Amino acid sequence: RRALRPDPADARAWNNLGSVALARGAPSVAVEHLRRAADLDPGTAIYRINLADALNAAGHQEEADGEFRAAAAAAPELAEAHRGLGEVALRRGDLAAAEAEFLRAAGGPEPSARACNFLGYLLARRGAARAAADQYERALRIDPGLADAHASLGLLYAGPLGDRERAVAHLKTSLRLDPGQAGAPRLREALRRLGAAGP
Repeated sequence: RRALRPDPADARAWNNLGSVALARGAPSVAVEHLRRAADLDPGTAIYRINLADALNAAGHQEEADGEFRAAAAAAPELAEAHRGLGEVALRRGDLAAAEAEFLRAAGGPEPSARACNFLGYLLARRGAARAAADQYERALRIDPGLADAHASLGLLYAGPLGDRERAVAHLKTSLRLDPGQAGAPRLREALRRLGAAGP
C-alpha cells in the first residue's frame, strides 16, 4: 500500500497486494487488485495467471479460463500458464489434455508445484497410488506449504500405502497450514481413525 501512494499505477504493487489478499482468504478483494495489475500491464503474463487463480477462488471459472488462455498465448514458456491450461482442460473433462499440460508445467527448469499436485490427483484417480505419492512429494519439495498436497499424501499413506506415521504427519501439516479447508472434516476423521489427535 505504501508503494502505491507515490505511484497508483504501479502494476507490480497491485499484483503483490492482490496476492496477499488471496493468501489471506479474500478472493474477491484479490480479484479487484489483480485485475488492476493486469489492466495496467496487460503484457505481463504472471499478472493474468494470478488474476485467474483469484477468479477461480472466487468461483468465476469461465473468466479464469479466459485469463489462463491469454497468459499462455502471451508467455507459452511459463510453467504456471500451462498449469492453468491444464486446469481449464480438467474442468471440461479432457483428462488427456489436462495431463499433457500438467506434465509440461511440471517439467523444465522452474517446475510448477501445483502442476505436480494435479498430476498426483490424476494418478490417484487411476489407482496408481505410489506414482501419485511421488508427484505429491515432488510438489512439496517445490512448495512445502501446499496444504492440498499434504492432505492428498496423508490420505494415500492412511489408505493404500499404509504408512501411519507419514499419514499422521501430512494430515496434521495440512490442517495446520489450512484449518478451514473444505476437506478438513475428512482429514480430522482420518486422524481419528489413525488414533492421532488433530493439530
